[in-house]
Amino acid sequence: MSAMLNEYNLGNIEMAGDSYPSEIDYEIDPEDGAILIHAVRILKQVCQKGGVWYDKNGDFHCGEKWIRLDITDFLSAEQIGGFADEIQSDRRADAEDWQAECARDRAIERWLDARANGPYHYPGVPVN
Repeated sequence: MSAMLNEYNLGNIEMAGDSYPSEIDYEIDPEDGAILIHAVRILKQVCQKGGVWYDKNGDFHCGEKWIRLDITDFLSAEQIGGFADEIQSDRRADAEDWQAECARDRAIERWLDARANGPYHYPGVPVN
């Protein structure tokens, strides 16, 4: 199984008293399932939707404008570990939600099958 680069962007990072959205690039070690973080960036929206902004050449553009700052090298090992824990917790919650949704779907399928084909019975067991 090969590793694939993923992006986690549900968290915020506080810096200089302000909270900024973040992007974390990570992959999952195929051997032991550990989270390997490659990059951590903070984002700042400098132009809202419908606004006008100018690039380095002085050309104007319409629409949202976000800037990204890679802060990976500023973070300690403890902070990187905290992000890995957050990602792992989020992945577990997603897996539990998915399993619950699958169980719900299976229950609905069985109910519909029983309504269409009569009550469910086990193979080899005679039906009254």
